[in-house]
Formats: sequence, structure tokens, C-alpha cells
Amino acid sequence: MHLLRQASVAALITSAFFSFATNAASARKPNVIFIAVDDLNNHLGCYGNSIVQSPNIDRLAKSGVRFDRAYTQFPLCSPSRVSMLTGLRPDTTRIYDLQKDFRKETNIPHVVTMPQLLLGNGWYVTRVGKMFHYGVPGNIGEAGLDDPLSWQLAIFPRGRDKDEEDKVINLNRGQPNPERPQRAPGVPPGSGGRRARQDAGGTLTNRNQPRQTNQLGAALAWHESESADEEFTDSLVADEAIRLMEESKERPFFLGVGFYRPHVPWIVPKKYFELYPLQKISLPFNPADDRDDIPPPALWVKRWNYGRTDEEVRGAIRAYYASITYMDKQVGRVLDALDRLGLRENTLVILWGDHGWHLGEHGSWQKQSLFEESARIPLIIRAPGMKGNGRGCARIVESIDLYPTVAEFCGVKPPKNLPGKSLMPLLKNPEKSWDRPAYTQTRRGNTNDFFMGYSVRTDRWRYTEWDNGVRGAELYDHKNDPREFTNLAREEKYAGQVKEMKKLLERARTR
Repeated sequence: MHLLRQASVAALITSAFFSFATNAASARKPNVIFIAVDDLNNHLGCYGNSIVQSPNIDRLAKSGVRFDRAYTQFPLCSPSRVSMLTGLRPDTTRIYDLQKDFRKETNIPHVVTMPQLLLGNGWYVTRVGKMFHYGVPGNIGEAGLDDPLSWQLAIFPRGRDKDEEDKVINLNRGQPNPERPQRAPGVPPGSGGRRARQDAGGTLTNRNQPRQTNQLGAALAWHESESADEEFTDSLVADEAIRLMEESKERPFFLGVGFYRPHVPWIVPKKYFELYPLQKISLPFNPADDRDDIPPPALWVKRWNYGRTDEEVRGAIRAYYASITYMDKQVGRVLDALDRLGLRENTLVILWGDHGWHLGEHGSWQKQSLFEESARIPLIIRAPGMKGNGRGCARIVESIDLYPTVAEFCGVKPPKNLPGKSLMPLLKNPEKSWDRPAYTQTRRGNTNDFFMGYSVRTDRWRYTEWDNGVRGAELYDHKNDPREFTNLAREEKYAGQVKEMKKLLERARTR
């Protein structure tokens, strides 16, 4: 196990140049702890899941505002994270994949990110774990696509889970890798590169570690480890986050805490698997004709449940749940330290999932769809002194709303023309009138030959177009069909609603 620490010279220079606040003024500035969780969907106790044990996230929800209908801008790690941290939509950042560096390969090299804004206004800005993108598990312990300008100090832990990847059970052996670009528009993803060798017992082995790691980032793979909690990467993330809080408690700080689980591979201590007996894991309900009215591009996973048996599917859901509970324990350690250090009353805490994650709904898995399970995210904000704390909020909100929210709470001026809107009014009154829709998009095809799917979510409706409607459209009535089983887009009865939703989609492209 090791930690990679990276102090950014550029960030230090930026901080020294912009920081003009006196010590007395600094003492009055609030702290920010931003907890980003990789591939976390809404299967949490505070969101109504009666099986998943997430007591620490649940207690954060009880003391903050739980946003029940929050949505990602792009259901893939790097596009989602760059969008949220810059406050810009993906069509502005031009980040649609897991490879591009937004500073070097787009037209926004000088954009000021959310943490960078606070760094330039007197905050001590650090982070540990995954905030910007780097591949999991391949880049664990490395910097990946981090942004040095955003931090004065960045720490990249590496735990026991990296050493036990050769022990996983992998249901996707020989399956296409859905995180790789597709070969051509409308065609299922390609093979995803080299295959690992599969032992007779179902354990994935590989003589070439990079090949295996590349596949594991998009495979339904898990291992019930015999190792102790404190040996794993997420525990090291919590350790370093607590240390940074202890070192920073006398000055205003922004601390990004990026947890890795429940991103695959699900390698966590065995005792967390034992919390979820396989016979108690239920499969999502799907009508037999569910896919009959779904446009082909909408289905990221083409083969129903990858062709796996019900028992195998239950095993994958169980592993996902075990990973949530392990991660939740680490969140609790961070929250406990915040209280112990007496920082709670002056610290804004945000817990955010970068996108949703399918667990067999519509026969789909992972992300990169525009269905509710992939687009919807968990979002909890605890802002000291807000009247909305302890309540749920049913208003439609987006990831890009977080940048202006943090800026307003901290009393700093954000960049001009950010498309998001501060959530401060909803933190004060979760039932306040709010008529903003949420926009989510994803890409089909490869880097040079692709088309987009765009989706808009309102209080009642979700409307999606693939390739501007040329390759299909979807309309779902969430009042009567919250699981999105009946596509109404072609029904004459709903032509007026489709027309109205089209106008909303066009508005997103001009903001």
C-alpha cells in the first residue's frame, strides 16, 4: 500500500497571488468538504432502499437536505466530473470520453474550476482520492487525469484491493467492454481488447496485469477479501482526509474526498458481503416486452443481463451492495472526525454521486444510458444554519448547480454565465417553487464518427432523442410510469407533449 502526494506548484502560485484575506477574515470563512463517490446510484437507505445498509450516508441525509431528483450531465466518470467541477455542460467542455484532458485537448484551457475559485480567494484547497477522472482500477495510486491547477495538494492512495485483483470472480469474461467506444454508430460496443485467462474455478487470472486491469474497469467482477478494512484504498482515502482536516482546522479549507467503491471491481472485506445473504437479494422487475419500444441506441448493454443467470445477477447486486456499505463506513469516519474537530458548524458538506448505475433494469448494467437509473444521482447537502436541513427536496436539480451553490455559500463570485443555478434557495426551503429541468446526454459511436443522445427531465416527464430523433425518441410519464416501461413518443395522443419537450431540449443546446 502506498500514497502518492502531489503538491501543485501552479496552484501554490495561484493561491499566493490571489489570497489577500487577513487571518481574521479567513477565520470567518466556511469550510467545504466535497465527497464524490464513484458509480454510486440511489440504492441507499435514505432513498428508500430497505436492504442496503448505509447508516452514515443516511445520518448525513437526516442532518442535511436530501435531493430526491438530482441528475448528472453525462453518465460517465470523466465527462460528469469535468462538467460538475467546471460548472459547464459537456457540449461546452467537449469531454465525452475517458481519455481527453480538458486543459490540453479542448477550447477551455483557462477555465476556473470550483476548487480553483476558492483557492484563489484564500481557501486551502486539497483533495484525496478521485475527484477528476482517472481509471478505476487501472490508475488507483496514480494521478490519472487530475488537474494540478485545482489543488495545492493532491493525494492518491493505493490499497490492498489493487493487490487482489487477480482473485476476482468476473461475470464478463469474454464479454464486450461497454466503457470502450463503439465501432460504429448504432452498433454494440466492440470486444474491448485483450481477454484475460479464465481458470476453471471462475477466478480471473492474467499473466499481463495491464490487460486484466483494463477489463476490470467495466466488468461485473468481485472478490470477498479476507483482509482488514483499513488495508483498502477507500480506508486510506478516509485516513488522509481526516489527517488533512486535522492539519487545516485553523484555516478555511476546501477538501475533496473521492471514494472509489462501489465502482467495479467490487473488492471489499468479506464481512460486508455477509451482510447480504444471496437469497434476500431481489431482481428488478422487467416486463417481458420491455425492450420492444426502446430505440436500439438507448440500450448500452445489448444482451439482456449480459446473458448471465439469475443467480449470477444476484451475486453481482450483492457485491455492489457490499461495496456501498464498506464505502459508507469510510464516509462515517470522515463525518465523525468533522464533529470531533469541532468543525461541523462551519463546514458545508456535499455528498455527490457522479452518475447512476444500472443493476439489471431493462436488462441493463453499468452506466451510459439515459434511463432514470443511469441519469439520476444521490445528492445530499448539509449547509450549517439552513432551515431545510433534515428534509427531502423533490425539485429537479443538476450536477452543474453545485458550482454556483458552493460559490454563494462561501461568499465568492463565480465565473460569469454558468448555466447552473445555486441551490441555496432550496437549502433554505426545499419546497420552494422551482421550474428548471435537468439535461443529461451521452454519446454513441467512436471518437471520429458519433452521434448524441439528449434527455430532458421535468417534474413529470422524461424525453430523449437519439441523433436529433433520427435514430429514435423516447417519452416517459413519470406520474404513471416511474420505471420507464412504456415509450409514448410515437403515440399521437402525446404529440403535443413531445413538441413541448423538444423545445426544452433545444434550450439546453443554447445554454
